[in-house]
Amino acid sequence: NAGSMWSNPVSLSGSGFQVGWPYDVTISGNNVFVMWDQKLATNQWVVRVAYSADNGATWTPAPGILVSNNQPGTNAAPQNDIATGAISSFGTNAYVVWEQTTAATSQIYFSSS
Repeated sequence: NAGSMWSNPVSLSGSGFQVGWPYDVTISGNNVFVMWDQKLATNQWVVRVAYSADNGATWTPAPGILVSNNQPGTNAAPQNDIATGAISSFGTNAYVVWEQTTAATSQIYFSSS
């Protein structure tokens, strides 16, 4: 409809969470994926992904799918750089990459669904 009508906004991360900027949206057919950071504790940020199989009409339950599984003291962190992660998709599969940091190191991680 050339942007003349929009659906009602849907919270993908849920309420009560501190989240970073959404990194990206990727679409393949009817499949939509969104990736962002979420703060679980002091010095613990994780990567989450939301998935919709019906063009964004319905989504995985908030707060999204935990992708990074990093431990306290590590950050998939928006405070380092807004562009610390990316997501791509093909069909129902998503491919995620992000920077994860500790006080001493930075690492690049990859995960796929």
